[in-house]
Amino acid sequence: MIKQELAKDPKLKNESWDRFLPKFKSKNLSKRYKPHKVRVTKPYTPFPPPQPLSKVNHYYYSYHYSFFHYF
Repeated sequence: MIKQELAKDPKLKNESWDRFLPKFKSKNLSKRYKPHKVRVTKPYTPFPPPQPLSKVNHYYYSYHYSFFHYF
């Protein structure tokens, strides 16, 4: 459209039209497609993991309780 208007004007017919034409930035088209990361799903277990021992139970089952208990 702009080139047609510039071609009609006899003064600008033989000049450079770069100053009238829009200047577009070039896009980086070399970006490659990254596939989606597939998450590995864990197998379903209906039972929850066992609860850890409390501090009292841990102390009771350790050798400290039995060692100091007898002396």
